[in-house]
Parts: sequence; structure tokens; C-alpha cells
Amino acid sequence: MLLSLFQRGGPIMWPLLFCSILLGGLLLERLWTVVIRKHVLQQDVTYAHLRAHRRSLPFFTDVPPALGLLGTVVGLVQSFALLDDSLAANGVGAGLATACITTVFGLIIAITASAANYTLCLFDHAEDPVPQAAAAPPPTQPPSSTPPPPRPKTVAVPAVPSTPAPTPWQGPTPGQTATASTPTLTTVQPTRPAA
Repeated sequence: MLLSLFQRGGPIMWPLLFCSILLGGLLLERLWTVVIRKHVLQQDVTYAHLRAHRRSLPFFTDVPPALGLLGTVVGLVQSFALLDDSLAANGVGAGLATACITTVFGLIIAITASAANYTLCLFDHAEDPVPQAAAAPPPTQPPSSTPPPPRPKTVAVPAVPSTPAPTPWQGPTPGQTATASTPTLTTVQPTRPAA
């Protein structure tokens, strides 16, 4: 029965078979490293070896469902091509049923990888070398009983009527006399010492 489903799934079933074989090999290696070596044989296994699955298992939760969806779309296109040729509706219905086989196989692989990832993460947290108290954020301190420093007071400054003051290089405008508020530039002539 499994072989007939594989054959009806079409060409996308081959990459899905390859993904399932890779996932099976990865899970056997994790079973050997995490369960048998660490817990049964009591061998020393580094924390990095326990966490090695974190790099590869997300591939198996993402790619096989996408391949399954691709197989479904390919099957739907083939089924609609049968409609163009005016074949019986039974053939189209059978084509639609087989189109979904790839999605089912892709989801089976992804669900298996997700369950394995969750289980292996439980083993990781049990073997975590960093204690949870050290990983927790520091507790917040209660507010202090001393009042905050006083804010500086702002003082309103009365507005001074603005008159256009000359810039230092201009001097007073014609008809304006030099006052203390309007600076003037004076030219100093160099003097020669008497000989």
C-alpha cells in the first residue's frame, strides 16, 4: 500500500523520501548520543553534542511541507489539464486525491521533526550548564524613599524690543549715532616710532 501511494504521489515524492531518510538518520544519531550514551552508558557527552540538533532539525520542519505543497500544486495542474482534454470527471477526482498525497507525506515528516525537536530541547534544558537563577534577570529594586532632586526654576525674561543692530563690521547706519548699545569699529593707524 505504501509503495502504491508513493507511486501515485508523483516525482515530488523522491525529495520527500530523501528528507525522510535524512531525518531518520539524524534521529538515530540523536537517540544514540542523547539517550544511550548519556543516560544508559553514563558516558561524558559535552553540552555542544547535546545541542547539535538545533542547527538541522528546523530544515525538516520547513522544507518537507513546502515540497508537499509543491507536489499538490503540480497534481492540481495535471488534473486541470485533464479537464481541458474533456476526460471523465472520475479521472479528475482521482488526480485531485493523489495530488494531496505529497502534502500528507510532507506534513508527516515535519510533525515528526517538530516532536523530536521538542523532546530533544527538553533534554537540553535538563542538562543546561547555566543555572536558571543565573540566567534570570536581576530583581528590580523597590523605589527609594528619598525624594528626587528639585527641578530648576524657570524665570520669565521680559522681551526687549528688537532694533536691528549693526554687525561688528558695519558700524552705525547713516543717520544713526553711536551709542553704548551699538558697537562701532574704529580704525587704528599704526604709528612709527620717532627716529
